[in-house]
Amino acid sequence: MTSPGKEVRLSRIIDPRDDRAVVIAADHGYMLGPIRGVIDLQGTIRSVASGGADGILLSPGQAARIGYLFKGQQAPAMLVRADWTNAFRSKTYTLPSRHVQHRYMTSPKQAMAL
Repeated sequence: MTSPGKEVRLSRIIDPRDDRAVVIAADHGYMLGPIRGVIDLQGTIRSVASGGADGILLSPGQAARIGYLFKGQQAPAMLVRADWTNAFRSKTYTLPSRHVQHRYMTSPKQAMAL
């Protein structure tokens, strides 16, 4: 049995008419550092939102800084990445990973507060 609250929250991401979602990851810089071409994150998020994305994945810092862009019924859902890993760093990265690490960076309660 699923809870009504969970169904309501998921319906912000997954369109109940077709059970599909388009979720865009914008949190790459959280694990990889600055991303070439993303100079204006707010403008990028506005463009993605106006393109009809159902949700956008952000780091906790991004969510705190630009969370206001997700207000309103027509806004995409804001998903917050709660973990961090260096597994995606290549050998040419400034600080390549010698050992893959994974850490939880925020609790679900903290993420919900954003």
